[in-house]
Amino acid sequence: KMTPQPDLEEWRALAERSDGLTEEVRIALIGKYTGLTDSYLSVIKSLKHASIACGRKLEILWIEASQLEGFTDDAPQCKDGEASGKEGDESNSRVDR
Repeated sequence: KMTPQPDLEEWRALAERSDGLTEEVRIALIGKYTGLTDSYLSVIKSLKHASIACGRKLEILWIEASQLEGFTDDAPQCKDGEASGKEGDESNSRVDR
């Protein structure tokens, strides 16, 4: 028996769309092991898929968590279990398009 050729049209269209993206979206990724990108593989893949779905080219800004130590000394502190913004205030999670 001969196996039928797979229909790769959708795959090719996705690849072409992905390769043609020029407008970027920048995402900062803060982590402890930023030198080991394999540690974040599932996060990277998820962000890549989301950026393609939004028609944007993904740029990840890697930030080593240890570089942020001491930056919160003057920042307002939250009580345990309390959100940093006021209820209903979405300014901390706003995404500009």
